[in-house]
Amino acid sequence: MNSALRSRVLKSLTSGVYSPFSTNTSGLLSARLQEHPLRNAIRFENQNRTWTYKELEHHSNAFAYGLLELGYKRGDRILLWVDKAYTSEITIAQLGSAKLGVAVVPLLSSSGSDFQSALKDADCKGVIFSANTKSGGQKRSEVLYEAFPELENAYSGSPTSFSRYPNLKNVIHVGFHTLPGTIKYRQLLVYANKNFTTHSLPTDVPSSTPLYYAKKGESYKEYSLQDIENYADKFRSENGVNQDETIVVSGCPYCPGSFAAGAYQSIAHGNYVILYGNEPLKGLVEKIQVQNPNYLVINQAFDKADLTSVANQGSLESLKRVLVSGQDTSAYQNVFGGKSVSNFNAYW
Repeated sequence: MNSALRSRVLKSLTSGVYSPFSTNTSGLLSARLQEHPLRNAIRFENQNRTWTYKELEHHSNAFAYGLLELGYKRGDRILLWVDKAYTSEITIAQLGSAKLGVAVVPLLSSSGSDFQSALKDADCKGVIFSANTKSGGQKRSEVLYEAFPELENAYSGSPTSFSRYPNLKNVIHVGFHTLPGTIKYRQLLVYANKNFTTHSLPTDVPSSTPLYYAKKGESYKEYSLQDIENYADKFRSENGVNQDETIVVSGCPYCPGSFAAGAYQSIAHGNYVILYGNEPLKGLVEKIQVQNPNYLVINQAFDKADLTSVANQGSLESLKRVLVSGQDTSAYQNVFGGKSVSNFNAYW
């Protein structure tokens, strides 16, 4: 981004003209659109899908308009209990929610009891889940119907009242099948023409508004746009990331750290970002040999057998640094040909 454009974007982040992800992030996306609307922004490798900045803006606005139609507003929270493979849906939920000042509550646990606890503790207005993902031997759809018996007799897409969760209004799933009482993710999206819609995205969301409400240890922590920006800048400075370099994020895409090191780097700084879901280590190494990224963020666990079997797999000349979350970094040295491997904090 040239200095004049960067100055306008930074001014928008603090002037009140733009809101942090409605216009501060939308402002960042708009800046990208002015520069290179058809440049590839993010590739969702596991879905074989690549979006330009224009497409990223288009889809994230559709999600935001969909939430507006359902009555969401700044300060509301939406629980994200989605399999990591749904990288594009997760990214659009992050960006679209943030445009309204709606906080995402990421749930990494597969436990049904943890799911119910998160709903209660975070007081969520909505849930996005992947119906066929297994949790403790059950499909998540089965877990939900046990937790919300009211869904069985509700019409798909209709607002529902839940006796145990009075603030919960909508249950959204990312699958194709119609499930009683739920909304399909694809039906949520509203591709509104600005000339024909009565809705408008807010322009007064302060930078202190939480974009994430995430569990860290035994308690929850709020992460605002300013927190994300600060962490993203720290990531760049500590690792020497430049604008024209490629960043790969493998594993969980909806932790605050993964977002700051991934999608945010694309919209704020113009980096080409590649997101994987749960790629096996061997497949990951083989693919990055072709894609030639400069930075690799691993936010998933590989066992020792994988690390041993995939040692020194070919040339990775373009790769400058590997960052690993929650694991012994020394175990990755041989996998990536002696490249610099350091710790990465998905939460901070």
